[in-house]
Amino acid sequence: TEEVIGDFGLVQGAASGDEIDRLDYTLGTPRNAVMVATTKLAGGHSDEYMLFNEETLFPMVDTTGTTSDKVRSDIVFFETPRGGAVFSVGSINWVGALAWNTFDNNVATITRNVLQDFLTHADANRRFSEPAAG
Repeated sequence: TEEVIGDFGLVQGAASGDEIDRLDYTLGTPRNAVMVATTKLAGGHSDEYMLFNEETLFPMVDTTGTTSDKVRSDIVFFETPRGGAVFSVGSINWVGALAWNTFDNNVATITRNVLQDFLTHADANRRFSEPAAG
């Protein structure tokens, strides 16, 4: 079964909302980025959420949260060429879900696990990709 992540929070009642971002290779997401999780596609957000007009041609049809799979919030991870890594939660509302239920929730657990992993591997030459020679 799939666990719902962050269906609670102090900002708009969820970990995904207000400002959202998605993985999209055509818009510059690094090719080695991996989508870890996503909001529900087409219907995961209300029609108050829309694509930016820079992403579509006119007329703008099927660009709202209930009609477009592109209106979503993705959790993304990727490694950088020099041994670093990026973990992006895809929504400004994530922080509002951290303290929910006195930090006893899946948003806080995911955040804690990622930060612990980053700290653990910061001094150990990271287990991620080594920089390319040259």
